[in-house]
Amino acid sequence: MMMDMFYNSLQYVQLGRRREHFHQFMIDIHTRLHILRKEGGTMQPLHSVAQQYMLDNGPILCLDEFQVIDVADAMILRDLFETLFSLGCILITTSNREPSALYANGINRDSFLPFIDVLHRHCDVVKLENVPDFRQLVTMESSGYYCPINSETCARVDKAFTSLSAAAQPEALHTTIQVYMGRTLCIRKGVVGFVAQFTFNELCLAPLSALDYTSIAEHFPCIIITDVPVLNLESRDVIRRFITLLDILYDHRTNVIFSSNVPPQDLFPKTDTNIPIDEAFAISRAISRVVEMTSLKYIQRNTSNIHL
Repeated sequence: MMMDMFYNSLQYVQLGRRREHFHQFMIDIHTRLHILRKEGGTMQPLHSVAQQYMLDNGPILCLDEFQVIDVADAMILRDLFETLFSLGCILITTSNREPSALYANGINRDSFLPFIDVLHRHCDVVKLENVPDFRQLVTMESSGYYCPINSETCARVDKAFTSLSAAAQPEALHTTIQVYMGRTLCIRKGVVGFVAQFTFNELCLAPLSALDYTSIAEHFPCIIITDVPVLNLESRDVIRRFITLLDILYDHRTNVIFSSNVPPQDLFPKTDTNIPIDEAFAISRAISRVVEMTSLKYIQRNTSNIHL
């Protein structure tokens, strides 16, 4: 919300600008690197990618939800942003963590620490205290969160999918979509441009990444996720995938229907247990996003023809 308001205020600024979720930004950077290396590359691929990114988008870069959880991202951020800043990049970003706490407990964090110095040299850090989580204030009445899982809620899920896919031919329910870097992803039950339905296990137990989730969000304006379980600390990879999925769907303003046996507040481990602080912040944000994304207000804002 805050980033949207700021970015919209730049409409009269006579400079090129781009607003992206951090996940999407890194996908773009890795895709550009992949193409460059495939074509033969240069001695300084990150410099070339940063230069082309600036030419394509202009100097103002607005990144929402800056969080570093992927080692591949962590290892290139210093060189990438040193080059961007040297070319005149103006970075505005939001994060749940101050720079010194980014990538806490990450693999090879010592190699990441110079990037924190880069941020401090080029950015002013503004700390927002006691800001209410407005996502938690929306009503759950008539929501897209079906709980508990029983014959009635299963029937509502089936009805939602049938209604949203009514314009498609039966054979269109099995489809394949393109993923970045030349890969494809098979969708068991979906209609491109309308809706796709997955079990939680299909999305979060399978070895999928932000690339796959972004492609799903770009192809389907509505996603149905059934059988969301109670997550535990022994399944940290699953938790991270689910949080990444929620971030990407939220950023794409995707309508999401969930079915689970517990309310959103009980899906994740309690954040007062022995959880690293970065994960605790991410879990808190994920819960509030599930609440907002399944609210009637969110659904009505993002579509006019979905009836739950």
